[in-house]
Amino acid sequence: MSAAISALLQVMFIILLGYLIRRLMRFNDSFWDELAKLTYFLLTPALLIYSLGNKPLDDLPWFSIASVLVVVLLICSVLLIVWQRYVRSVDPASFTSIFQGGVRFNSFVALAIVYNLFGESGIVAAAISMSVIIITVNVLCLLVFSFYGQEVKSWKSIFISLSRNPLILGCVIGLTVNLSPLSLPDEINVTLGLLGKCALPLALLAIGAALKTDRNESFKEMVVVASVMQLLIKPGMTFVFALSLGLEGMILAIVTIMMAVPTAPSAYILAKQLGGNSHAMASIIAHQTFLAIFTLPVTFYILSTYG
Repeated sequence: MSAAISALLQVMFIILLGYLIRRLMRFNDSFWDELAKLTYFLLTPALLIYSLGNKPLDDLPWFSIASVLVVVLLICSVLLIVWQRYVRSVDPASFTSIFQGGVRFNSFVALAIVYNLFGESGIVAAAISMSVIIITVNVLCLLVFSFYGQEVKSWKSIFISLSRNPLILGCVIGLTVNLSPLSLPDEINVTLGLLGKCALPLALLAIGAALKTDRNESFKEMVVVASVMQLLIKPGMTFVFALSLGLEGMILAIVTIMMAVPTAPSAYILAKQLGGNSHAMASIIAHQTFLAIFTLPVTFYILSTYG
């Protein structure tokens, strides 16, 4: 438990540092934008390729991991739609932001916590989980924006987007290297390892710098609904379902942590692009990042006590 709290605090301190640097040191916005691109397009894929390419994959319960994640995301999606239709009908644009706040996840925070707890061995299971979540969430969000959004992406465009996603590509390349009879030259392997070590600290700084605080009281209900789903219901269901399928130890902890982190900053960009409520989305992202400081220790306690 103490190791998990330490891992969380390390992550949150770096995010806070990014938030403070953005506001006190007056770097240009373009600096942070380019830093986010660097971690997304180069450094994190390098980490995934290095970790997946050099660790054994035979013992991973692939099907059980995928089943847990997909089923829980589907259930959460249905619950949010039922809430929108029968409990509290908010405007369509706002609902798309609530939906993203309830199902998307911050892959960098999840990877950082897993790496701090389990090292490169944990990154392998986290990368598999991440790929499943990214694909499932993007399909679900496409469907929701098709019904509720103002601008709709086609299935072709979402497929192209997924096929170009650097994190998914990093996983695919890493798995290909792992399963191939050939291995990467030592020079390339060492280079990937060095780049990978830079990925998570810089990504967390960029996340902190991107946080936007909006105290508009009209967003309070949206923040509460999205946060309860994202930080409490989703990880709780994941833990129970994973246990029922026989997952335990490190794998149980990883799939639960992947579903317990706050929503992704990229949700703000999608809200702006596809006609969602971007101001509400920014508020949800900021509040969830703060609330996770309190909800993640509860998740760690449950994992250490009952897992």
